[in-house]
Amino acid sequence: MEATAFSKLASDDAMEEKESTNERFSLCSTEPFVFSHSSKVPDLDAAFAKWLDAALAVAIKEFGDRL
Repeated sequence: MEATAFSKLASDDAMEEKESTNERFSLCSTEPFVFSHSSKVPDLDAAFAKWLDAALAVAIKEFGDRL
């Protein structure tokens, strides 16, 4: 199996109009996180933490670029 990370950045275009929302989805993972039914949880723990940190860094940068 593979897991990927996406972010959804949403902003209100007008403060009074809650229906007017600008949304954008973007891919955050630089590569998919690959695992299988035979993967051992202790082996996946460190690899997943590293993958998640990289995906969060991309998402935070995307958010910063949007400010």
